Amino acid sequence: GQAVDFVFGGGVVVFALVALLIVFCAYLLAQSIGGYRSWFSRTNIVSFALLSVVLYSFFFLLPPALDSNINRFLKDQEPFFPEISETAKELYQDLWIADMHTDSLLWPRNLNERSSFGHVDIPRLLEANVAMQAFTIVTSVPVGMRFDSNEAPGLYKDMVSFKAFVELWGLESMSKLAARTFYQTNKFHEMAEASDGAFFEIRTKRDLLNYKKVRQTNNVTAGFLGIEGLHALDGNIDNVDRFFDAGVRMMAPAHFFDNDIGGSAHGVNKGGLTDLGKRVLKRAQEKNIMIDIAHASSTVIEDVVKLATLPVVSSHTGFRGVCDNVRNIRDEDIKGVASTGGVMGVGFFYPTQCGDDILKSIVDSIIYVKDLVGIEHVALGSDYDGAVAVPFDTTGLIYIVESLLRNGFTANEIGLVMGGNVER
Repeated sequence: GQAVDFVFGGGVVVFALVALLIVFCAYLLAQSIGGYRSWFSRTNIVSFALLSVVLYSFFFLLPPALDSNINRFLKDQEPFFPEISETAKELYQDLWIADMHTDSLLWPRNLNERSSFGHVDIPRLLEANVAMQAFTIVTSVPVGMRFDSNEAPGLYKDMVSFKAFVELWGLESMSKLAARTFYQTNKFHEMAEASDGAFFEIRTKRDLLNYKKVRQTNNVTAGFLGIEGLHALDGNIDNVDRFFDAGVRMMAPAHFFDNDIGGSAHGVNKGGLTDLGKRVLKRAQEKNIMIDIAHASSTVIEDVVKLATLPVVSSHTGFRGVCDNVRNIRDEDIKGVASTGGVMGVGFFYPTQCGDDILKSIVDSIIYVKDLVGIEHVALGSDYDGAVAVPFDTTGLIYIVESLLRNGFTANEIGLVMGGNVER
């Protein structure tokens, strides 16, 4: 199943080119080893077989192996999980649960099938009673990425370039970030179509209302698309419209490096919005696209808040008042997002969280935002499948409900945190 997904996900043309590459390389290797002997000599047959095994492993076995090793679980967290009370179980089943961030589209899993690794797929979302999942698109990550400072990667220093090649995303995806975006939006649409009605794609308010009506009597789930880093535009502001037409409803100016839109918290200069960035922001808001300040520099956050005509969000973050590091946002940033009526999704991973007990740190983060700006501005932003290690997958969200109950949260407050604020 994985091999078929890779072949057709990358396109028949790319697969054909890979097959030709295998034959050509086998021929060259055979000639170098066996001279001008017959193609069907023992040496040539062995050479071809060995090369075929190597290339098959590279293109079809390596991608899922990377996925399972990168999107891990923190096994040392299990002793901190609380026993689930009947009160928590009953409340959990009545909640409208939403998570603002997962990078599951980046990986070569069939998300309509339950996987033994990774953090999110449709069967697990259904089991976890998740009503809404944001699926975010990653198009470029520097090799050797750091949280303090990264330069914009070229083609050969970009980990997503490697993924696009190995997983056969298509020829254009090798060099065009917009093409990588469309590869993942197409994967999202195909996932919805192949779900047999279990997964709804949300683009409009009408879509949301229709989905909520169906969900009253059916076990279904839904999602919408976001983008991490508007370097994905390839410098073309018209791609805002093309991405919108492809279903994207949330956009983050920057990811792990500064770009032509603005600075990243992990970039070199960490500047504010550029002139292009301000025009992109205006275009996006005209189309009612949410602006996500996750990973943005402090100056970009300030610029976005000043220019906001819609609620601003941070899809996955931590807070320096809880865990003081460059990945997390300052109190003034929290207040800025809240001033627009926005929400901030609490991340489930280091370094958004800290200490021995990650679940406790998650709850501490929720309490911190509640006390600083109000319960209506905090939500879940797991960063599942974001090349991070987490304490539990989407089926473990009930541990948060139990922990919030133990910390004195009311049922109404828990409902807001677990998804009500995102729904609003």
